[in-house]
Amino acid sequence: MYLLVYIRYCDQARQRRLIIAVLIVKVVLVVAFTTLIFTLVDSRGVQRSVIGDVCCVYNIIMYIAPIFVVMRIVKNKSVEHMSFLVAFAMFAYAIVWSVISFLPLDPIMFISFEICTLLGLVYAEYYPWTQMIIAARQRVSV
Repeated sequence: MYLLVYIRYCDQARQRRLIIAVLIVKVVLVVAFTTLIFTLVDSRGVQRSVIGDVCCVYNIIMYIAPIFVVMRIVKNKSVEHMSFLVAFAMFAYAIVWSVISFLPLDPIMFISFEICTLLGLVYAEYYPWTQMIIAARQRVSV
């Protein structure tokens, strides 16, 4: 959904084409991977395990991008560069999936979502402090 809104309102045609190309490549890779697994591996248990492991790796990769923002937050001790709603949604998503990973226990999935939960807590720690700094800057500039 976010990407569709971005593509719709992106004012640079080059960025729009790049996002669309990346999405097409991603879909092709997922279809190719799934087709290969289902044709080359006979056991449903092994299929499920391989696909699950690959999904966990991609889940961790998905959280790497915000980690760079979190690194900037920790370095500057400011959350000005990160949207509160995006961070809250990621945090809530990680908590929900952490709970789901207990039913039945899936340690790989649990670890990957606990990493995101901890990053959300780091953000929650810095957010109120940064809001006070922003308010102080606005008072000084007035």
